[in-house]
Amino acid sequence: MTSLFDDFQIAWAQLAPSISADLQPETWFADLLWDSEPIAPVVLLERLSADPGVVVHGYSRWFVLLRIRDELRFYAGPLPNPWDARDQTRREAIQRESDERELGILRSVPEAACFAQQYLEGRRLSQISIARRAPGWT
Repeated sequence: MTSLFDDFQIAWAQLAPSISADLQPETWFADLLWDSEPIAPVVLLERLSADPGVVVHGYSRWFVLLRIRDELRFYAGPLPNPWDARDQTRREAIQRESDERELGILRSVPEAACFAQQYLEGRRLSQISIARRAPGWT
């Protein structure tokens, strides 16, 4: 079985995005750890370590995807500021970003890659037509 990170890399490469982005494995992103039924932290960490998700850093935005309880949970938003103190142009681009961000659940890895591509290429979250649902607590 391949990991979510591996599957995402394949889907991302097939899109051949026009942007430069850094893909890294991700095993822990607290904003995606909502649950109606608590999971013991040790068990959750074991599951996420066995099936790492992905974080994609764009120029001024980022996208995170984890598989938790068979859901593809994502976060999309502007990069924390300052991202790279040595790059004034990038810092200014991050500061110009709207505070728009989203947490949700996507249906498939290819749709997640397409969502990430559109968002990191500059589309507003409200302009992305890929189906997703909000967490049950919203």
